Amino acid sequence: YSQPVWAPDGRRLLLISSRDGDPDLWSIRIENGAAAGPLEFVEKNVPILLGATPNGECYFNVRTDLMDLYVADVNPQTGALRSQPKQITTQGFNQGAAWSPDGEHLAYYSSGKVMIRSATSGEVREIPLKGPLATASRLPVWFPDSHTLLVHSYDGKLRRLDVQTAEFRPLPEEAQVAPYSSTPNITAGGITVLLSPDGRSIYYLRRDRDAGNMLFLRRALEGGPETEVTRIAADQINGFSVSPDGNRLVFAASATAAAPGTSGSIWTAPTSGGGPPKEFYRVTTPNGYPHHPVWSKDGRRLLVILGGSRDDVYVFPGEGGEPTPLGLGLHEKSCISIRPDGAQIVFADEQWHNYLWVLNRSSRL
Repeated sequence: YSQPVWAPDGRRLLLISSRDGDPDLWSIRIENGAAAGPLEFVEKNVPILLGATPNGECYFNVRTDLMDLYVADVNPQTGALRSQPKQITTQGFNQGAAWSPDGEHLAYYSSGKVMIRSATSGEVREIPLKGPLATASRLPVWFPDSHTLLVHSYDGKLRRLDVQTAEFRPLPEEAQVAPYSSTPNITAGGITVLLSPDGRSIYYLRRDRDAGNMLFLRRALEGGPETEVTRIAADQINGFSVSPDGNRLVFAASATAAAPGTSGSIWTAPTSGGGPPKEFYRVTTPNGYPHHPVWSKDGRRLLVILGGSRDDVYVFPGEGGEPTPLGLGLHEKSCISIRPDGAQIVFADEQWHNYLWVLNRSSRL
């Protein structure tokens, strides 16, 4: 129970309860400072109760969250935008699209399902997620064969999904990773496990709470010892990726005490391990925070989202330097994926809507 507000007559208390799963408005009679009867249902779907007026009006706020996918054409040589983004999903909460290595399909998550969309016809197939996979990481990852996906659930389990037969097969127990936790949140987009470009190894995150570090680790898919790639003293990792040649790791990290006035930095490290990461670019606070970095397929450019008031996808030279914004517009972006031919990008865009409602049913309050 939460958000208690007195009803206009002063004899009832209005409050929000999720006893049936969704936040609803209920009331209860109060006498001598104590409950004087059972809860009585008033109205469904009232997540934020604002207050009640003496004439019997009750005001509440409803907030909706939508996430859809957009595709935009870009210049394969320069990465510059060639067309404004085109929306390709219209319903539900659609997350983390990824191009298949052959460029023929997009895989993404939508309301507990894996969706496979043809890049040519636009036809979409649905594969339901079951059990712990229903809370899968928000980014599907393709194997090099373009027929199977690496599916990672938040319990740390890894599975192969054959997108043609819809069969899930667990990977060897030796290849599983411990569930990842971070403070205050999981990584932006929930990206905690990635596949190496050759499909033979996984890269994943772990928090060393005693040392106050975030660790990047690598392990072969068939199992075996894990290798520490690099570590950094940061509270949160906002996405990471591996270069197409498999030699470089890039990640976005939250600001640290050692870098006041910044909102975060982009870092790179060799995947061979054995050394601290190198700061690729430091983002000042007014320019937003960096997240979801991804390499172009030729490794010559790095695309990074700088969130905040200037939310956009920025194109960096692969060896460092000042970025150029693509000018995509829209709202809050996440999970960029570049088509293998470099001619298109896909990303998720999230938007919030707030609605003010009023109940005039004074007899029910």
